[in-house]
Amino acid sequence: MYKNIILLIKYSNQQLAFHKLKRKSFQNSVVTKYPSKLKNNASLQDKLEAALKRFEYVLLNHCTYSELTNFYHNLGNLKVDYKNFKISNFILNEHTVGVYKAQKNKIFITEDTFKLAIFHELFHMASTRTEKSDIYSGFSISTYNTILGNGLNEGYTELLNQRYFNADSYAYFYLTVIASNLEVIIGEQRMRYLYMTANLQGLIKDLQAYFFEEEIIKFITNIDILKPYLNEDNLSKNEWLKVKEIFQEINKFLIVGYGRKLQKYCQDENIRKQILDEFVVFLITEFLTKDHSYEILSEQEIDNYCKLALTPRIFCDEERGRR
Repeated sequence: MYKNIILLIKYSNQQLAFHKLKRKSFQNSVVTKYPSKLKNNASLQDKLEAALKRFEYVLLNHCTYSELTNFYHNLGNLKVDYKNFKISNFILNEHTVGVYKAQKNKIFITEDTFKLAIFHELFHMASTRTEKSDIYSGFSISTYNTILGNGLNEGYTELLNQRYFNADSYAYFYLTVIASNLEVIIGEQRMRYLYMTANLQGLIKDLQAYFFEEEIIKFITNIDILKPYLNEDNLSKNEWLKVKEIFQEINKFLIVGYGRKLQKYCQDENIRKQILDEFVVFLITEFLTKDHSYEILSEQEIDNYCKLALTPRIFCDEERGRR
């Protein structure tokens, strides 16, 4: 009951957070601060310095100069410490092995999963900036005690962790798949740039080539609402129906978005259909728990979404005014 109340409060406050987000400037400053000697627990120092050197090497070989601004700004006074999450994980039914606290610029991580989790948390650090009480981190914004985009942010963070550091982890599996599918629509380099510069507004603007603003906010919010249910092994019937509905809306958004992109850049109708058919193979069509396998989308539903995605979109005057 408590969880549902929190979700309801978050959902009702998402629009407030987003409108404040729109008023913010997303211009990054020039890098002027480079990493200094980190002061950490003695037991962490060697492992941390090795991880930071590897992390920096990978970023320098894949990211543009402007993508590294947040990384170098935060690295100068980064703090890292061990923490045991067993009690909080038990109470909240989570599987946390690390967390980045932006206001303190500090990573808490479990000792036995350091190698598994450190690069995920370093990506959070490298993509975060704070403005007073507001936190912009990757594809999330935290303001007024509300977080918008947390689900997408965690999924894309883990996608980068797996891509660049070969992380052998099932952390945020479903969220990672959703983020990966969205990246196909946005483009790999563009998506990474927006993430590293904490530019959720830029992501929303790019998606407005295919959707109205309200549709995009609903998509991002749906991922936030979905996230807490992904750790549940025993869903009630009502919970499962809610999860299924959200998954279907997310998949419909992705299929339609990619279909509209294909309409814009691919003139051959048969090729568009073939490419879209290849895209839907990587969508989440089943949701697995410890004891059950739930069907999210049937083949007929997928076909219906694909037909909708490849149908030319005609805007009436009223809709054009909402762009």
